[in-house]
Amino acid sequence: MDKTTVYAVLFNPMIHESTWGIVSLHKSLKGAEIALSFHKHTIEKEEGVEYCNCMDWRIKKMELDE
Repeated sequence: MDKTTVYAVLFNPMIHESTWGIVSLHKSLKGAEIALSFHKHTIEKEEGVEYCNCMDWRIKKMELDE
């Protein structure tokens, strides 16, 4: 069975009280990195807060069965 690699952009708004959620999925690491930067900037702009150590952003490589 073939596998497809995708890169998930994950966000956790409060590392002490919450868990990570998938923000978006991408076929390339570069695409995920661009999306992470975009989403991070959007959250900071919408929420009016700077990045703090209570938030966490990640990119996770995942293998999907076709």
